[in-house]
Amino acid sequence: MVRVVLRKPASNQRFQWISEVRPWASRSLKVGSPWCATRIPEIIVLMKNRLIQTALIVALLWVGLAACSGPPPQPSPDPKPVPEKKQEVKPAPEKPRVVRGPFGIEIFRNTEVVMACLEVEGIPYSEMGDEIGRVARLLEKQGIKPRGFSRTIYLDDPRDVDSSRYHYRVGFPVASTALPRKPLERCVMPSSLTARVLHKGDFDEAFQVRFYEEIPAALKKMGYTQTGPVCEIYRFPVVEEDPTRWITEIWYPVAKKK
Repeated sequence: MVRVVLRKPASNQRFQWISEVRPWASRSLKVGSPWCATRIPEIIVLMKNRLIQTALIVALLWVGLAACSGPPPQPSPDPKPVPEKKQEVKPAPEKPRVVRGPFGIEIFRNTEVVMACLEVEGIPYSEMGDEIGRVARLLEKQGIKPRGFSRTIYLDDPRDVDSSRYHYRVGFPVASTALPRKPLERCVMPSSLTARVLHKGDFDEAFQVRFYEEIPAALKKMGYTQTGPVCEIYRFPVVEEDPTRWITEIWYPVAKKK
């Protein structure tokens, strides 16, 4: 190790450079002495060697660290393109076959309908609107939402019984999970072959003749027989009082004669 220090001489002397060389020597020499002139180059060479050794050690450490860290990461290959899935084209559902006849008759297969109904006996048809309004209020009170227009299922032929014996059901379609409480009841209109006819206007005598005489006769000529009670669907609000705005569907459950 070489250390060069500047020591302060006596007051009547100049500053002197004192060189101490350890561990092999420890001397205090004046700058410019013959020994100092010969040793300084050796010291410089020694310092250069030390610097070279230090640089080599640092280089070796760097190489070792690089080797320990492993090879440099390789760029990931481009991902293989994922083939597009072919969307299966489902065929459109077939439209139900409709057979048409006179008086605007349409014969089709209806889907099952779940209803909240009120069974009525001995109340004239002229008061049927009040009974439908009663069902609407009961459904609202029970928190059941209707899913369609009101309808009536006739359980007898009004031409064959006295008004005091009228028997019918009024109600609204509801969700299949709905559970109406009394006095309402849950009733189901099953899926079946149905003849449908549209009527506009009041339920006058001409209506009675057409829908209870002429249309049943036309269905017989077409080769169909009635298999269940007639149902009327009122495609207008319950509170509508203008007969010119009344639109009604009349459904006849039928079967084809063999």
